[in-house]
Amino acid sequence: MTVNFAPLEIPPGIVRMATAVSRSTNWSAGNNIRWVEGKLQPIGGQSIVNYPAFASSCRLIHPWFDLQGEYHVAYVCEKNVYVDTGGVITEITPTGGMPGPQGMTGGYGDGAYDVGNYGVPPPLPVYPVRLSSMIADTYSCDNFGAVLLVQTSSDGRLLYWNPAVGGLLAQVVDTSLTPNVKAPSGRGFVVTPERFVLMYGMVDATGSGSSRRFGWSDQEDYTNWQFTNVASQAGFYDIEPASPIVTAISGKFGTLLWTSSVAYQVQFEGVPYVYGYVEAGRNCTPWSALSITVTAAQVLWYSQQGAFSFDGTNIMPVQCPIHSWINNNVDPIGVRSAGFAVHVASFNEFWWFFPQNPVMAQNPNSNPSTPVPALAAIYNYKEGWWSEANMSRTAGFGGTYSAPILMANVGVVYAHEQGVQFNAAGLPWAQTFAMNLSSGARLSTLKQMIIDLEGDPTNLSFQIYTFVGNKRENAQPLELIQFPPMFLRPDGYLDIQLTARDFLFRFEVIGPNVPLFTLGQHLVDVVQRGFR
Repeated sequence: MTVNFAPLEIPPGIVRMATAVSRSTNWSAGNNIRWVEGKLQPIGGQSIVNYPAFASSCRLIHPWFDLQGEYHVAYVCEKNVYVDTGGVITEITPTGGMPGPQGMTGGYGDGAYDVGNYGVPPPLPVYPVRLSSMIADTYSCDNFGAVLLVQTSSDGRLLYWNPAVGGLLAQVVDTSLTPNVKAPSGRGFVVTPERFVLMYGMVDATGSGSSRRFGWSDQEDYTNWQFTNVASQAGFYDIEPASPIVTAISGKFGTLLWTSSVAYQVQFEGVPYVYGYVEAGRNCTPWSALSITVTAAQVLWYSQQGAFSFDGTNIMPVQCPIHSWINNNVDPIGVRSAGFAVHVASFNEFWWFFPQNPVMAQNPNSNPSTPVPALAAIYNYKEGWWSEANMSRTAGFGGTYSAPILMANVGVVYAHEQGVQFNAAGLPWAQTFAMNLSSGARLSTLKQMIIDLEGDPTNLSFQIYTFVGNKRENAQPLELIQFPPMFLRPDGYLDIQLTARDFLFRFEVIGPNVPLFTLGQHLVDVVQRGFR
């Protein structure tokens, strides 16, 4: 018996094409998998953090250290705010509470086909009429030194919490003035590298301002918003051409602002102007206000036009071979309020979560005003591959050298890359396109495979789909034969003995546990047959 093993090379990453049986040597689909140095492995498990359930859906997670080195984690929810200090969770929602999100309002033709009642118009927004129908609510959270700052677009107030004092969140006021003056309200804020608090969609205490205004506090003083005081560096601009500001993010490159069509780079100029802004790009607005993240070298975000990056100089599109999968599944209305991004730094990954449209999710009665992201696109910016995930999450923090990866699903928090259990997430699997292991139209007999596997194979199964018809003859439909799951022998061999023209390979974890394993370059024993 002759044995002629040859390498089966499948490049890292998922590539979506017109059909799953298109001829390609790539992975065609998958779930909750990644590649590390070219080898496939499942993402890590998720353990439940022992908190009481939050009273509303979590939308932001922000950890920080105070001046005494105490570690805190803030959870900004739609109507509540919580802080974990030393494993003890405390609610710090301001007195009187915070209003929840208004929800997105659409019009005829919005959303998926056959969703909603025919002939019934959507509810009218409250304020402002046109703005709230286009731009969804958002949430901002950062620390200014030891002090936590929080702002939600539905509430508008700039709130603070000092861990040295405790108590509840309170509105920022300027105590140097008599009477005291409240800080402006706005849509959101960022803390700039120059130690200013920059707010967008800003309206000051006198009612001056609009959705296109961005302004900043005095340097090193988030309570001082005295725009007319020559001793203060506080100031503002109204974006021209006039357009409401959707979102902003800050990093070592400065600050980026997006309106509905234009991206601007806010640059520090020093006194007397303090800040200026220049156009950085067009038609690249993030799909939601939280669909942006900062890495060590660039800003990454996902928009309706696809993925983009900014390196401090240029905005560039990022090739996304799973963009068609995203377009086919995304809820075009719900994503504006629920989509968010997480930078999983330990794996050099950008995760973008988005809600699935009701038809694809087989849930036509879902409410687009309160969507929960159920899918994620994963991009490894170091190695350049994309992957897919079926996972319900509403907020996330990607971890640091001293902090774990935390993600929330409505009112429950998970520590990621810990344990072997998957929570509110589908088990890992992946499959290839139909691959011809011989030349052209020849039949092949696939006798054996040597699986390049490190780890425990007991929870892994393999499936092979064979195509025996001639795909080039359009008059003959493809004949698909699915073989039962195959399990590895103890010596790593997979016995097959199948004859076909094309082969589609699939592996999946049968669970319930998902121990870490890696799949590398496999070897196949193939014998060429004749034509058919």
